[in-house]
Amino acid sequence: MISKKNILIGLILFLILLIMFFREYLYTYRMMLENFVPYDFYQNQVLYFSNFNDDYKLTLPSAVRLIPILFYFIIYKTFPCLKLTNIEQNLSEEYVCATNAVAMGNYIILITILVVFLFYQIKILKRPTEEGYLSLILCYAVIKYLDHFTIDRFVVLYLILILYFINNIKLSIILILFSFLVSEKIFFITGVLFFLRFFFFNEKKNI
Repeated sequence: MISKKNILIGLILFLILLIMFFREYLYTYRMMLENFVPYDFYQNQVLYFSNFNDDYKLTLPSAVRLIPILFYFIIYKTFPCLKLTNIEQNLSEEYVCATNAVAMGNYIILITILVVFLFYQIKILKRPTEEGYLSLILCYAVIKYLDHFTIDRFVVLYLILILYFINNIKLSIILILFSFLVSEKIFFITGVLFFLRFFFFNEKKNI
């Protein structure tokens, strides 16, 4: 299912899209720093894991969405912190860099969603290549309606991964069990899906 050729194609496509949509990351980063719209400040939880200062600690349920927060935290610790111009000077450097980590993380997730979704269409659903690329455009259009600043994109990517490996029962069950550490919504969505698959399995119906 995942050959070396597919991995190479996926990496090349990932890099192309990463360059094409770089402005998306810059817009998201600036809007987060300027509080353009209300959103959950996951960068504060990143800072809490960094220095355990209770002033940054989020409350439930945001605080237990550990997998995406850990992803942002790794970026915070490893990626260079890009500084933007014409930003309020009273923001601390650590807050700016944590915000950069969340913006960069969501940008990487966006590109990953597009690549995985394309392979899902072509390899799993067996759609023609032309249909796959058309669905890629439609997928991007839908993702644009998601929140750019929080974990919504991470949730969508996780759901697509579950769908990608849905015929691998052991792996898909593991993904679902860990879904509580991403977002509690995933468990309920996939719970309904697996119930339908199990209920109609003997009748061999496609749901």
